[in-house]
Amino acid sequence: MNQPDVFTGGVEPGAGGLLGRLDIKLLLCYILSSVDVPLSGELLTQCLLSESLANYFEIGQALSSLTASGNLLRQDRDGQALYTVSEEGQKAAKTLETMVPFTVRQKAVRCAVRLLYLEKNSRDAHVEITPQGSGYRVSCTVREGETDLLAVSLLLPDKLAAEEVKANFTASPTEFYRKTLEVFTGKTV
Repeated sequence: MNQPDVFTGGVEPGAGGLLGRLDIKLLLCYILSSVDVPLSGELLTQCLLSESLANYFEIGQALSSLTASGNLLRQDRDGQALYTVSEEGQKAAKTLETMVPFTVRQKAVRCAVRLLYLEKNSRDAHVEITPQGSGYRVSCTVREGETDLLAVSLLLPDKLAAEEVKANFTASPTEFYRKTLEVFTGKTV
């Protein structure tokens, strides 16, 4: 690991926090190489921040620097910056990956995969809560693209129960869909 050359507010050195700009850049390239799908700058930042691995401003600086040097490729889609690692960035990450400890790399990639999964679930799940009589109706829909795969509506006694159903459903709509198919078909899916 490099000597500290970054702003460390919010970084936990004892927990694997990165104290060098090069380490942060390498980790970003490593994450993008490992997941092999475009990731938003917001997701990458949230990942490193939630694990206390790097400071917000240093992450933004690293993304800009890596893009300017051609190690990361940036494309804007629907008003959001998405990053992929270039061939050059992949080579650098592979060559220098041992500079960032394995546990830090593992923690960051797991976080990125978890956040990607949650992001996908939020796109696949649609939940609407509306007051109805003395309770609340919760309408849950599992979507794939523009197609509704499953729609369920429940009447619950209070707002707290409705919010709990919403949180549980949006956490794993594909699992809900799979279990519903198993109940209706009598077969393991």
